[in-house]
Amino acid sequence: TDFQKMASKVSNLQLRTHPNIESSYPFHDLNEIHERILVMKLQENNTYAPSDYLQKVRDESPVMMSILNFAKDDIIDEECREKMVTWCYQVVDFIKIRREAVETAFRYLDRFLSSEYPVALDALKDRKLYQLAAMVSLSLAVKLNEPVIMHTSILVDLSHGSYKDHDFVQMETDILSALNWKVNGPLAQDFAQHFFAIIPKDKIDRSNILNRIKKFTSYQIQISVADHFFVKEKPSAIALSSILNALQGISMDELPMRNRLEILNSIRDLTKFDPQSEELVAIRLRLLECVNTEVITESMTRIKGACKMQKNSSSEYSSCRHDSSPSCVSKHK
Repeated sequence: TDFQKMASKVSNLQLRTHPNIESSYPFHDLNEIHERILVMKLQENNTYAPSDYLQKVRDESPVMMSILNFAKDDIIDEECREKMVTWCYQVVDFIKIRREAVETAFRYLDRFLSSEYPVALDALKDRKLYQLAAMVSLSLAVKLNEPVIMHTSILVDLSHGSYKDHDFVQMETDILSALNWKVNGPLAQDFAQHFFAIIPKDKIDRSNILNRIKKFTSYQIQISVADHFFVKEKPSAIALSSILNALQGISMDELPMRNRLEILNSIRDLTKFDPQSEELVAIRLRLLECVNTEVITESMTRIKGACKMQKNSSSEYSSCRHDSSPSCVSKHK
């Protein structure tokens, strides 16, 4: 099948920069896992659900441009997101924190841009303001979830002087206000951890097979952040689709059909997901397309080497290559 061909092609990728999904939750039993998944699904369906703001702004842009007199090239697009996600991965890799910070940051950003908050509406048609919002979203994700702090002086250096201290402070206030200070929504990586906790370990004979499944799952989730297609998709669906693709990439010799079906059934019975649903099939195909798209895979593999910075000096962050800095987003095509 197409899934088998595409998944097996990438199942042995060098994923040194894409760590395994390791559970940070003290799971006790299946009932607890089930309850947590139910709560997270409620959250992703309500409080933490963004909208497709790019489609909305495109539908409104002809009228908006005529009324507000702004250029079409100022409206943000999918490429703006790709550039900022790549830049964010550069930063988190350099300061050696979890890559989940980038997914968290763009969950904040997507919900901010989906709101009716005045600054958010402005950011949809102002690439420089969008850059600022993306940088502050990363700063918030690091501040709230990692053992380091990105001071505004560092952000100023990272922006090559495009913004001042007060710009970052004000944008942080705007984002938190637009989000109603609700900043603990579930990530696709969180769902993946819970799904892996469901899998009976005796169904995967060798630990290296499980590690490969986790690595490929994590890899797909990470690259999905750069694709605007997934903004409207639920984190749980992205996580499960990534796991299904990863399982498909393991040969039948390594993971027999019987064990494979038992794993799928264990997830389906507890989560009530249908692996054959149109939603999951579409997401799985899109994920595999991302993995096989040279533009995205090349940008992801360049993340480690794109920044040449020295440690212990915040000002040295600015030595990032100019074409990978956030200021490139505001350049018109």
